Amino acid sequence: MSNILTTKVKRSREPVRACPQKQSAMFLNAFPCFSQDTVTEVMKRNLFSMPLPNEWRFGDSNNGSTRRLNWKKFKRSDNEGTDWHKLVGLCDVVERDRRYVIFVIEGSKDALAAFEFAHRAGVLRDVGVVAALGSGYRPINSELKRLAGRRLIVIGDRDHVGVESVRRGLVGSVFHWGRSRRA
Repeated sequence: MSNILTTKVKRSREPVRACPQKQSAMFLNAFPCFSQDTVTEVMKRNLFSMPLPNEWRFGDSNNGSTRRLNWKKFKRSDNEGTDWHKLVGLCDVVERDRRYVIFVIEGSKDALAAFEFAHRAGVLRDVGVVAALGSGYRPINSELKRLAGRRLIVIGDRDHVGVESVRRGLVGSVFHWGRSRRA
């Protein structure tokens, strides 16, 4: 018998750099409701990748979730380290000074849908999307303050948990420090 050594490989949160056209083609085949322009833009922002051939990931260096292309339930989220509960996409919004922001409370699929919505409205390049990956999100004041002065749309699921997630403090927190900036 041969002696085979195995090692446990830790998954990186950084996207695997494969051919973007192949990545987006596989994703668009599984989810034809999204446009090529939307997927390309989200990939440019380093918020979308396909770490394995049948999986897609929405996330940044702080946080993210990985899902299967075959519509099976959620695969895994990045929930290790001190930053796992932070907003996905906030760095993109701040670094590129995006004045318009769609804040999605419950997940990666909804965040990609928000990008598609912005594309169909013709404002994709001007809009940032930040996402909390679940209804258990608790506002982090330092993150919310980085959104000050921006036009913000908050989207939660239209079920009891989603409505309560918005009411629980996110809207109150955002508009408490931003009341003078409301239009």
